[in-house]
Amino acid sequence: MDVTMSYRVLRVVGSRYSDDSVYSIKKALTYIGLNELKHWINVLMVQELCVDKPNELMRLSLIRSKFAEFIALRSKYRNVKFEASLLGLFSLIDAILDEKMESALTDSAISTLVKEALIKRQGPFKDLIEIIIAYEKGDWKTVQAYSKKLSIKQDDLLEDYKHAIEWAHTVLLLI
Repeated sequence: MDVTMSYRVLRVVGSRYSDDSVYSIKKALTYIGLNELKHWINVLMVQELCVDKPNELMRLSLIRSKFAEFIALRSKYRNVKFEASLLGLFSLIDAILDEKMESALTDSAISTLVKEALIKRQGPFKDLIEIIIAYEKGDWKTVQAYSKKLSIKQDDLLEDYKHAIEWAHTVLLLI
């Protein structure tokens, strides 16, 4: 029923699949899959929240989202890559909404583990948010400690961060 959302979903599917036979939203959703759809809906929701905000907030949220997903795939978090991606995506929601992180996430349907990592820097996802922020700050000592803890090569982090930047650029062109 939402023309804008339908258009965006079709653009996302069209960018990922060259098949011209996507003739309905239902078929597009079948192509993209439930988990990927949830991910894209979250991206589009954050984009709506960023309308009156600097573009950099959206760009950095997207980079963090994809970077967290890449880190998850290379570590013990591989089975929760979508939650990892959500962690990265919502890691700047406090700045986007001009609220404290705790109040920004209060009534959201985000998992308790993601909230715990974002609000208190505790729980199983703490390592993900810590390595992401350390990487952005260039805190190489902390990055080294967390990459060792997660069994990830630092060269892989560099490649993953570059790919996350490229992905964010592509997404921003799509939406």
